[in-house]
Amino acid sequence: MEQKRFFESLFIVAGMSMACSGLAFAEVATEEPAAEASTGDSQVTLEQVTVTATRREERLQDVAVAVTAVNEAVLERNQITSLADIGAVAPNTTVFRNPSSSSTSLIYIRGIGDDSSNILREFPVSQYIDGVYVGRNVGSLFELIGYDRVEILRGPQGTLYGRNSTGGAVKLVTTRPNTDEFSAKGDITIGSFNRRDFRGMLNLPLSDTLAGNFSFGSSNNDGYYKNVSTGAGLNRQDVQSMRGGLLWNASDKLDFYLTGDYTHDNSGLQVPTQMSSTTGVGKNIPRYGDIYSADPDQPDMAQVDTYGASLLTTYQLANGTLELTTGYRGLKFDANYDYGGAPVGADLVRDSSQDQYSQEIQFASDFGGRVELVAGLFYFYEEGSGYEGFILSPGGAPLNFAFDVESESIAAYTEATVKLNDWLNLIAGGRVTYDDKSVTRTGIYAGAKGEDSWTKFTPKVSLQAKINPDMMAYATFSQGYKAGVYLPFPGSVAQAETALPPESVDAYEIGLKADWLDGTLRTNLAVFYNQYQDLQIGVLGNGAGVQTVSADEDAKGIELEVTARPSENLYVFSNLTYLDTEFVRVPTGSSSYPALGDQQRFSPQSTFKVGAEYEIPFNNGDVVTLGTTYSWFDEQAQGFPNSLNMMEDYDLIDARIAYKPANGHWGIELSGKNLADTEYWTYQSYLAGYARYYAPGQTWSVRLKFDM
Repeated sequence: MEQKRFFESLFIVAGMSMACSGLAFAEVATEEPAAEASTGDSQVTLEQVTVTATRREERLQDVAVAVTAVNEAVLERNQITSLADIGAVAPNTTVFRNPSSSSTSLIYIRGIGDDSSNILREFPVSQYIDGVYVGRNVGSLFELIGYDRVEILRGPQGTLYGRNSTGGAVKLVTTRPNTDEFSAKGDITIGSFNRRDFRGMLNLPLSDTLAGNFSFGSSNNDGYYKNVSTGAGLNRQDVQSMRGGLLWNASDKLDFYLTGDYTHDNSGLQVPTQMSSTTGVGKNIPRYGDIYSADPDQPDMAQVDTYGASLLTTYQLANGTLELTTGYRGLKFDANYDYGGAPVGADLVRDSSQDQYSQEIQFASDFGGRVELVAGLFYFYEEGSGYEGFILSPGGAPLNFAFDVESESIAAYTEATVKLNDWLNLIAGGRVTYDDKSVTRTGIYAGAKGEDSWTKFTPKVSLQAKINPDMMAYATFSQGYKAGVYLPFPGSVAQAETALPPESVDAYEIGLKADWLDGTLRTNLAVFYNQYQDLQIGVLGNGAGVQTVSADEDAKGIELEVTARPSENLYVFSNLTYLDTEFVRVPTGSSSYPALGDQQRFSPQSTFKVGAEYEIPFNNGDVVTLGTTYSWFDEQAQGFPNSLNMMEDYDLIDARIAYKPANGHWGIELSGKNLADTEYWTYQSYLAGYARYYAPGQTWSVRLKFDM
């Protein structure tokens, strides 16, 4: 999109926003309360948001961390039903579906992420479900059913969330059962590409102290790509998931919360669009005439099963809270890859499994004095096996890379807040992490073994100033660390037995969180500078296979979130980001590696989003809601070197209209996404010619909701 078009669109949206006047999509962590009237008039204020980013409940505006929290209202406002779309609400956050499967994540925060799905890799943006670390990104794009909120922590989390969180952390918090009353809610959705989804959730009081809940869902469509040989749909979605919880309030001081979940993804092969050439004019001309046409030479098969269970035991002590979290997660992954969407170049057949166990004990104090602290011990163990059948040309025999892997991680951490005076706090903490990892090759280089271990101390120091009751500033230095990794596709016995060194980061951040105009306007600003050493990145190796290499990167940026609520019926929200990433040390040996000065993948230098939601109440209590958002993304690199792998800037327009009757027991919503039918791709590959994974064009959906 030309720059002129961007500014024209910006002025149009800004004009619409001003005409309506303005509020907020505030990132909400709990059910939105009724508007709170200000003294002396009917003016309403922004809701106060509660988060647990610091492992204790605090107001979002009081937390010295860059965090976005999202609840059901925000999900509806942004048409989000899966974690795959959560990047739409968090600054400097990119979330796409990894080409390996429809439920495998590709997450980048502030220029740090990983686009692999191999179980030998460690991922710098960690995910948690009720505090249980999710060790693999395969199957981690959970359908957002049965979750109370999602919290996105931006920047390294090396103290309280130290397991590989060099880029950030995504926390999913499930909806707890309650003993109040039986309830049931859900929705049915139809839409483009024969979309047919349904979701439901039940709350079941069992006694005065015991309650359970159960949620389930199915997401299906026939695919927005077409197989030119068979006419069948490709890139379809076929995902079923369920989650259950059981809460026992054993006493006034003791609670047990047991949860379990299972997701089955049978969406099949995810294919790209083969372009006519790797360079020149042909790079923008689809081989089969349409950007959504492909002719894969691999069977339409990709299946992921993920499952887990956890038990959270909470005990209220006289001077704090003690929590014991026990977790198990597992996955089975069987998939074909067609990197070119045509009978050319390389393909991959993958069969992997993984099981993990974790245990954490944590104490959060409530001393009531000048010092409060959080301290804990963490243990994690995983074992897995993987087969990577790398096929260099159609019909060729696969190169059979296979391995068994074991990982163990032990950590101790603490973080204390010291009240220096009435307005200034010192926050200091640290984490000591020990990682041990071993790999045994069972395919190529069978019998080769590698074992290594690493120990790292990661500190954090922060000053937090309460300037006035509505304004807080902070300045933080912290470090993050990610364990070393073994190569999935080694080129020699030595490579098969040798791990890349751990990744680390020195992070500097200042922030200002403020409410203005009697609580009707909120501005949250964060400025950061991160220095990454031994960054582990996946690249093309020597023009053929996929390789993992080590590099250094600097990342700096600004994030501004503005929300306002000038009236009870109107919300307006906006965020503006700037991100400058630069590789300052690069490996040698391949023309496909990053060059000095290259920017990180999937990390646009600038982004802008603005939206509004207006409620129209009727005298009988019925409500109609109108909402729209406009988003603009700067050009971004999708590979190395950047000169061959840039995607131009693009913009997106979404809108929705919803009706809810006065009784609140049902509602209906009509939504549209990418209304301008913008053509853009989320991923590209050079493994089989030049291919792009295009995102869907204009789509529509109708959702019928019920709540009893």
